[in-house]
Amino acid sequence: MYRLVKSALPIYGVNIVNGLLGLAVVPVGLRCLGVEGYGLFSIYGVLQSYVALSDLGVGKNLLRSLAAEKTAEARADAMGTALAIYLLLAAALLLLIPALAYAVSTFLFGVPQALQRTVQWIVVFAVVEYVLGIPGSMMQAACVAEERFDGFSRYTLAAGLNRYSMLFAGFLIFGTPVGVAGLQAGRKLIDLLLARRLMGGVPMDCWRPRWAKAQVRAMLSESTSLSMVQMLNLSTIHFGSVLVNAFFGLHTLGIYRAVYDLASKVFFFGNTFGLVIFPRFAKGSGEDFLSRHLNSVLNASWSFYALVSSVAILLAPLILPRMGLPDASTQHLFFLLCIGLCINAHSILSSEAMQAGRRYVPMAWVCTLTLVSTAGVFLLLRNYLGILSIGIAWVVGQVVFAFSADAFIVGSRTAQVSHWRSIVFKSVALMPALLLAGSGLMALPRMVQFASTLSIISVFVYSVSHLVGQSRRAATS
Repeated sequence: MYRLVKSALPIYGVNIVNGLLGLAVVPVGLRCLGVEGYGLFSIYGVLQSYVALSDLGVGKNLLRSLAAEKTAEARADAMGTALAIYLLLAAALLLLIPALAYAVSTFLFGVPQALQRTVQWIVVFAVVEYVLGIPGSMMQAACVAEERFDGFSRYTLAAGLNRYSMLFAGFLIFGTPVGVAGLQAGRKLIDLLLARRLMGGVPMDCWRPRWAKAQVRAMLSESTSLSMVQMLNLSTIHFGSVLVNAFFGLHTLGIYRAVYDLASKVFFFGNTFGLVIFPRFAKGSGEDFLSRHLNSVLNASWSFYALVSSVAILLAPLILPRMGLPDASTQHLFFLLCIGLCINAHSILSSEAMQAGRRYVPMAWVCTLTLVSTAGVFLLLRNYLGILSIGIAWVVGQVVFAFSADAFIVGSRTAQVSHWRSIVFKSVALMPALLLAGSGLMALPRMVQFASTLSIISVFVYSVSHLVGQSRRAATS
């Protein structure tokens, strides 16, 4: 457990820096692009995520293969096979650009005809960024699989500084969504040099494509199932943007994405820990500390994110007006999205464990149930609560995801765990954050805020103390 925490710390430190830079992006982007322009540029981020998954799960599967392989020859074969598939996918994506541009601008994100050309160029740059990023992604997989997190953290810091520098330059120089997207795509060339320099690269033999039909077919078969699950999992995050654009329009999408981008800075906690534990789960036999005490780890994680969301809610009225978002309804949306995103960040641990363990069917069911819950709540409330309906839908959908994924992964790895007891604990831990959000929505007394804050701190201290006690007993036994 100590080694796991030690591995995560450098990446946490780097992501704190990137997170602070990310906070500055929102007010600068809103000022330079305007609300509708920011909404248009947010489409680039959504497309970027989906295009990245067009690799049919090859990247994630490569990471798992490299983590499990024992010899350099086997790892070189895995890298070469993955490269062959990447080349085919890159060629296919480049050929499909016209069809993708039309489909996105007409159906997925329907915008006025005058803006369709802008969205189509955004699609082009999203595809180009993915293609240029393939070598860097392979080097990252090799670095993480070998658990060389010091090198990975150095690269993450440099790539983050490069990304945000290009964002600010695009905002200030071009002042258009297309100009910013073009710089974001081009920065991948610099990232490639940084990856080679800071992560050490990989042996030249790994860059020779392996076209053996049996190996390609095996990797594609394994990766396609993983890709479908990843696509569903990603949809539970970005489905809100599609719903807001479809029912409220581009201006409201800009507001929603600005609030979402601020609230999503909690993601660096979950993404970092998920990155560190994936190779552990891929290698693990179920007898390691993390697997044996997974329920306690999940309880500590849940209470931690409940505390993070509570702190964010308390600070929001002080910070959001300085970010160019002074409206009360915007702050209320932030409260809800913070809670939903914190729950999602907690769920990364379970979803990574399910993917590493090839639990694709249960993962697909969890994601589908989440999407149905999110859409159902949004459609029921949108005519009564407006944009706040997506915040409530986010919370409900992510609670469904977290409870379902946690229950499955604990049940598959740990015997004799009471799921009902775990659900009660998580409900109690989440209640103070919901009360804090309610105090902003309904102007509840300050005593409620104080009691809620004290309660969540107590729950967090209890869960962490329990986990530390288990870790000490495991170390002495």
